[in-house]
Amino acid sequence: MARILITDDDAHIVRVMSIWLGRQGYETVTACNGREALEALKAHEIDLVLSDMNMPLLDGLGLIQEMRERGMTDIPIILLTA
Repeated sequence: MARILITDDDAHIVRVMSIWLGRQGYETVTACNGREALEALKAHEIDLVLSDMNMPLLDGLGLIQEMRERGMTDIPIILLTA
């Protein structure tokens, strides 16, 4: 089963995406900002990152940069924005 990290500062979006992806057979891990996402990436084996662009503490582009600097170059990332 693929594990998807959902990162967004809007709790409603995270909840809806998590429910929908769960119904499609995916396991989800959630984070409310880029810093929490980095912690989740260390704690779990993640197959895909779905991240909002605009978040407090560390935005989507900052998350990508941090992931690349930490050698996480093999995880696909999809950025979402309103």
